[in-house]
Amino acid sequence: MHVSSFTAASGTPASATVDFVGLRFTRVTGSVSSVAAPTSVSIGSPSLPAFFGQINIELAELNTASAPSTAPTNYDGVSDGFGLSVNNTVSIRALYFGPSSAKPFTCAKVRKH
Repeated sequence: MHVSSFTAASGTPASATVDFVGLRFTRVTGSVSSVAAPTSVSIGSPSLPAFFGQINIELAELNTASAPSTAPTNYDGVSDGFGLSVNNTVSIRALYFGPSSAKPFTCAKVRKH
């Protein structure tokens, strides 16, 4: 993050304004618990680390070539999201936006094991 202004705490919490945020990809492996191809897949327990949510099942967004202003998700082991099934083990490379996001993960790559 590049902080462009900062207000120190004074009876209220401190606040900062940023003009740049760099995101990094995370890699996780989990079991497919549901599939809504071509747009999403749910990945969950028991192998998904508890850090990623309280219920240990997270929705991952799959991007198609026609999705506006996004790069399509790359696949390894399947040709697209329709090749995924419940109980498949997958590894994803994705941006993680936190458990309060509608789709916490946005996948750059999905690998079926």
